[in-house]
Amino acid sequence: MGLMTCMLLLSPFIVVGQILKGQVQDIETKEVLRYATVSIIDQNRRVVTQSDGTFRLDVSQINTADSITISYIGYQTAVYAIRDLNIAHQQLFQLHPLIYAFEPIIVTAKESKTQPIGFTRPSNLRTGWGDFSSSRGRMRGVVIQNIDCSNRIKSFAFRIRDNDWDSVAFRLDLVSFKDGKPGDSLLPENIIVRTGAKNKWVTVDLSSYGISHCGDILAILEWVDAWGTTGEYSNVLTLSLGKGKGTVFTKEADEYHGKLLTDRSPLAMYIEVFKP
Repeated sequence: MGLMTCMLLLSPFIVVGQILKGQVQDIETKEVLRYATVSIIDQNRRVVTQSDGTFRLDVSQINTADSITISYIGYQTAVYAIRDLNIAHQQLFQLHPLIYAFEPIIVTAKESKTQPIGFTRPSNLRTGWGDFSSSRGRMRGVVIQNIDCSNRIKSFAFRIRDNDWDSVAFRLDLVSFKDGKPGDSLLPENIIVRTGAKNKWVTVDLSSYGISHCGDILAILEWVDAWGTTGEYSNVLTLSLGKGKGTVFTKEADEYHGKLLTDRSPLAMYIEVFKP
């Protein structure tokens, strides 16, 4: 056995050019899970599965002792050691659904009145998403403060400013936020918002989930898909920023950890709650 062969066998790193290919499914129904998130833990390598549940993740020069994590709202997050995966062949990953017990929701006459909480007044500023091929999976969010426990959430709204696509899809997540840190998702399932809106508000009905929360919420939108003809350079997609200052969340397409930035122009996002 030559010296070079021995070095390759003993190396704790995967060689350059290796791609982990796989598909993510529901373990019970075998339904493919589109837009699941596949990441290498603590590494800036992250992808979102395609509409058929498949993905390609660059694992070049990654230590074989590292692990990948696969997450999807409404499912248990799965962790796999890279050393246990056969990189040479496409892998099948199956996630277990979480079990949620919902209390019956009774809408009373008093709950017909609602109140918006958050950044309801758009400014003339906007934030862009970049080219779809490099920005698929990019996240933007804002902290919405001082939510009363007795106020059940009716809906979430955000404002699209520019949109050159026929339609785009975002994943919505509402996360508990305490002591300056994001917590667990408040949503029981993956919520994908598909819209062709331009220069208008988009509202997502959440009334059927019976969500209530005390304190602050981090509202996050993740760009996961787009449909239409691409322009000569790139199609423009921007969200309106709101008036005032707030705490914003940013996470780039390949990042494992996002960033929280205080005293910034917030996104024009708000939740609407039923008034008690």
